[in-house]
Amino acid sequence: MNSYLLHGENHPESRKKLSLLISQAETQGWEIVRLDGPEDKIDLNTISGTASMFGSGNFLVVENYFSNNKKAVQLVKELLDKPNPQTAFLFWESKTLAPQTARSLAKYLQIEEFKIPKILFNFLDSFIPGNAKHSLRLLQKAKRENSPDMLVIMLSRQIRLLYCLLTDSKNLKLPDWQKRNLEKQAKNFTSDKLLRIHKQLLELDRKNKRSQLPENLEASLDLLVAYL
Repeated sequence: MNSYLLHGENHPESRKKLSLLISQAETQGWEIVRLDGPEDKIDLNTISGTASMFGSGNFLVVENYFSNNKKAVQLVKELLDKPNPQTAFLFWESKTLAPQTARSLAKYLQIEEFKIPKILFNFLDSFIPGNAKHSLRLLQKAKRENSPDMLVIMLSRQIRLLYCLLTDSKNLKLPDWQKRNLEKQAKNFTSDKLLRIHKQLLELDRKNKRSQLPENLEASLDLLVAYL
């Protein structure tokens, strides 16, 4: 079994791949071992040397091991320089790793980055009162490359950022270019309107998970944008 590293901001797609790889490992008889807790408390050397009680070996699933862990890259390289055929790793990172980090690990892990398509960012930037026609057109294009769940997640995130910018901008830590773009967009909203939209999105998500929407999630999202 190969070892893998999944990283990037597109969490729905990376989670889907995570589940697929775990299912494949289970089918092949590997014992799934999930490692949780602070990165510096996870001793990969000790755990990887532990014999599996069942099947082909241990398939270790480790989340966010490289985040805020300066020793992680070197530790993984040293560990996989002498691979144990009874152990395979699946690392999942919620953020995009630096290019040099990914390159240094490419010899040891099959790496896949999950990017958010540019068209989705274009849609989010277009989400402005009075701009429904253009925003809907971009939304239709974004649907071709993103699941409805991903669209709701990212739009909710955008609304939260805009709200924080209006109510507590000093504590909103973002790159200057991103903050400038959000400031232009935020001028078109009030904090109350952003709260209402965020509540609508939460309600859409809740009803969708309970199969209570009168239409599907895509159509519900269309209506929300159309009546912005």
